[in-house]
Amino acid sequence: MEAQQERFGGLAPAILVAVFGILAVLVLEFGSFRSTAIVAGVIPLGITGALLVDFTNQLREQGALLDQAIQEAGEIRFLPILLTSATAISGLSPLARLITPVMYKLLPPPVRARPERATMRPSAGSHAAA
Repeated sequence: MEAQQERFGGLAPAILVAVFGILAVLVLEFGSFRSTAIVAGVIPLGITGALLVDFTNQLREQGALLDQAIQEAGEIRFLPILLTSATAISGLSPLARLITPVMYKLLPPPVRARPERATMRPSAGSHAAA
């Protein structure tokens, strides 16, 4: 328990800095906090990759060579990660189909009007019947 606290004791501040850094980049990219809030909802999906890296590190700590640890981690963790991902995808599909559009409706980011272009896309009613 002490070894675990020693390893992960300084991890919380690093995680906070990383999260705020990512959010800052997203705010700069999208130009609004609302768009950032919408996109930030999918960040937890990146945890799957962290599970593989963590297991590879554990194998190396047990004495496995780098290439051996990478191969073994991939072989052992592939199916659990695949099943976890499939579960997450099927479980989070409503997020993309329902939650994200609703959040966008509730938190619409401000948009700047773009200058008109010489060629505009035709409206739905302007198509001639063929």
